[in-house]
Amino acid sequence: MNRILEIQRELREVYAAQGPAGVDIPLSIRSQLFRTFARNYAAAAKLVSEGTPSLWLVSLQLAGQSVELALKACISVSGTQPPKHHQLVELYCLVANQGFEISEREQALVVHLEHFYSRDLATETRFKARYPTDRDEALGGAVPDNSDLLRIVESLCKQAENRNAKEA
Repeated sequence: MNRILEIQRELREVYAAQGPAGVDIPLSIRSQLFRTFARNYAAAAKLVSEGTPSLWLVSLQLAGQSVELALKACISVSGTQPPKHHQLVELYCLVANQGFEISEREQALVVHLEHFYSRDLATETRFKARYPTDRDEALGGAVPDNSDLLRIVESLCKQAENRNAKEA
C-alpha cells in the first residue's frame, strides 16, 4: 500500500476516535459563521490585492469566496438551507427573493465576478480563477475592483445582521 494511504487511514482513525461529528448548528448561528468567514476572506482578498496586484486572479478567487459566503449568510438568516453550489448570480436571486438587495451596479459586478470565480460567461468553463483551462481560452473580461466587491460583502453581511437582530 502507498504510504500516504496508510497515513490517511491512521489519521482517520485518530480523528474518528474523538467522537461523533457534533451537533447540528441552527441556521441563525450558521448565518453568523458565514458572515465571519465572509469577512475573513474579504480581509485576505484585500491584503492580496493591495500587497501584490499581480495576483489579481487569486484576489478575485478570495473575493468570490467572500461574496458567496455573504450571500449564504443572507440565505441562512432567512431560515433556508443554503445551496451547496458556487453560482453567485443564482445565490443572489435567492437572497433578492428574501428581501436583500444590492444596487444594479453591484449586481453587474457580481455577474463579472462570477465570470472569473465560477463560470465563464462565454465558454461555460468552470472555475477559471482556481484552475488552468483544458483549452486555450481567453481569460478576459471586465475585472471588478476588489474594493467594490468587498463593499458588497459588507453590505450583505450588515443586512444579514440586521435581519438576525430583528428575529432575535
